[in-house]
Amino acid sequence: MQESLKVFLFISIIFCTGFILRADTVNLHHFNASEKDYLTDFQGLPYMYDADCYYNYRVTLNYFKNGHLGDKYNGKFSWNIYSYYPEGRPSNYPPFIAWLAVFFYNFLALFVNITLYEACFWLPAIIAPFTGIMLFLLMRNHVDDISAFIAGILAVTTPIYFSRTVAGFFDTDMLNVLIPLIIVLFFYGGIRTENMFKKYIKCILAAVFLLLFSLTWNGWAFIFIIIVLTSLIYVLILKSSDKSSTPFIQFFAVFILFSILFIGMLKLFGAGIYLNFPNTSLFLKSNFNNNWPNANLSVSELSKPSFIEFVWFLGGLNIGFGILGVVVVVLNLLSANLKDKSDLFFYLLMSVWLFVGLISYSMSIRFGIISFIPLVAFSSISINKIIGTVLKLKNNFIRIFILLLIISSFFVISVAQTQVFKLRPAVNDDFVDAAAFINKTFSSPPVLVMDWSYGHYFTSEGIPVLMDGGCLTPQRNYWISRALSTDNETLSKNILIMLSCSGDIPIEMLYKRTGNISLTATILNEILSMDKKDAKLILMEKYGMNPNFSNQLLNFTHPYPKKRIVILTGDHEIKSGYWNFYYGYWNFAKSQPQEFVYSEGEITSINDTLKHYSNNMSLDLKKRFASWNGKRPYEVILVYKNHKDEFRVYNESNLVFIVFMEKNRALVVDKKSKNSLFIKISVLNEGTEHFKRIYANGHVSLWELR
Repeated sequence: MQESLKVFLFISIIFCTGFILRADTVNLHHFNASEKDYLTDFQGLPYMYDADCYYNYRVTLNYFKNGHLGDKYNGKFSWNIYSYYPEGRPSNYPPFIAWLAVFFYNFLALFVNITLYEACFWLPAIIAPFTGIMLFLLMRNHVDDISAFIAGILAVTTPIYFSRTVAGFFDTDMLNVLIPLIIVLFFYGGIRTENMFKKYIKCILAAVFLLLFSLTWNGWAFIFIIIVLTSLIYVLILKSSDKSSTPFIQFFAVFILFSILFIGMLKLFGAGIYLNFPNTSLFLKSNFNNNWPNANLSVSELSKPSFIEFVWFLGGLNIGFGILGVVVVVLNLLSANLKDKSDLFFYLLMSVWLFVGLISYSMSIRFGIISFIPLVAFSSISINKIIGTVLKLKNNFIRIFILLLIISSFFVISVAQTQVFKLRPAVNDDFVDAAAFINKTFSSPPVLVMDWSYGHYFTSEGIPVLMDGGCLTPQRNYWISRALSTDNETLSKNILIMLSCSGDIPIEMLYKRTGNISLTATILNEILSMDKKDAKLILMEKYGMNPNFSNQLLNFTHPYPKKRIVILTGDHEIKSGYWNFYYGYWNFAKSQPQEFVYSEGEITSINDTLKHYSNNMSLDLKKRFASWNGKRPYEVILVYKNHKDEFRVYNESNLVFIVFMEKNRALVVDKKSKNSLFIKISVLNEGTEHFKRIYANGHVSLWELR
């Protein structure tokens, strides 16, 4: 009874710590009152923290209303009609997060008045602490309860996991660590169990949760790979040491059999979950082995972490004590100081998990979340070694004092590292008001063109977008960037009309004809720079296309009637605008962008009248002098809230400096880029021949094609 009470107490503290810290983030402590109001909705909750959260909410709402994840069901597929407009895309998204959220909502609705959105908002803060509890239960097999308890606390406070599982971060991250831990808990528990019935029940339960994981995240196979690799190494070690490997091989075979059976049945019955290994295309330099520029390069979470990011997100405590734990395990293995063979399996499992996790993390920030659990496990082992030494002390008072000091130190430091995060919601009042304006002003929503990373929010509001994070194709990404980066506004206009009315049809149609992506892009760039009549002559006379094909193609490239098109711009694009030119200036012959200049910076110091910026730009208004990396500009454009001022510096220069006076930011571009549609409407906020501003509020503007 006393042991059960102690375990319950530890579990309660782990859960409460994880939940309270996550729930407290709704107060937005790092922001002042006006900023809090700007970042919270009408219910007083912060807007969700990532664009993917809005997609998850949208599919959850669809499931709640329609019984499937899409906006409509076409008789065969559940379809997403607002994403990747006009084609849309199938809603073949892992459904478990939607199932769980709807179940959670229905349960809470029995007791309190709550909306589905609120249930989705709070779900991560409630689910994530169970990761700490599962790790506590797992580590109790190898360390004392205090060390296992500290492991639980470390798990719920590890920076990379904490930051992606706070209240309002409605994404699968809360489950992407919890479910693998449950799988390991059952699989490893089965190895340790002597009773054959219980052993194989646990084995089958591990396969069931693997099935559940395949319904949760497309990267589910990582834990399957880790278990398989560990098992193979384990069998080889057993055979080399003349120990019987037959019982384990039988156990492992049952796990593999039921895993394949369950997931195979899922595929057979049309659930759309396939036995795929993690998407290695994330790490390739180009997509689909073609010549389109790789759209994934602009995805921040797929970039490699810096050394500081690598260490910070895993947590200094985890890394320091984790390395020490690895040393302890190695010494135990060398001295054969193991309780039984299952200890060896556990150490191997955590080692393989750590190796796979750290390699994946070094290649992409996104995979840091799968690497911290083995570090925490090894930390627990090293802490157990320290506590074991303390317990040997003869003085009872000193022993208790040191134990309390160890527990409190880990607890305080773990909690403290969660308090430095300045988590900022993905959207704000400006985006919300812009969406409301669109839905109120247009009887039928226009096609929205904007930074793809905000697409999920607008589709959740029933507004169709050309591209969002759910379908970031290289060809669509290139053409949108081309429209924004070119200084030929006719080309910009016609590209957006083509994409909004015909989608990828003319691109694919011409590629099938030419068999060459570079030639396809060249032809489309040329004919989209002119009217339909002239374009037909070019197709027939210059490229030898027959009249029938030319007419068919032009009906898609120069369609009529046209859709209403709106471009959303905002201050956020000044920093990310580089990618419009990187992709839009792509040289297909060289598989790299043409040379361009785009350098953004914030003010770092002011010395009398001389201003210095983080992009190595300097400006002296009194002397009318400016430089960037030792180069003078052709002109300097000073952007104030209600007017602009310009002055020439050096006529032979190809550079233009744009300085945002109230915002203390500066941008350096080349003269060609300065005349692009992006610079005109997104940076300088100027109307153009074909685009007029129909809405401006705060940091967001809407521009409609005339």
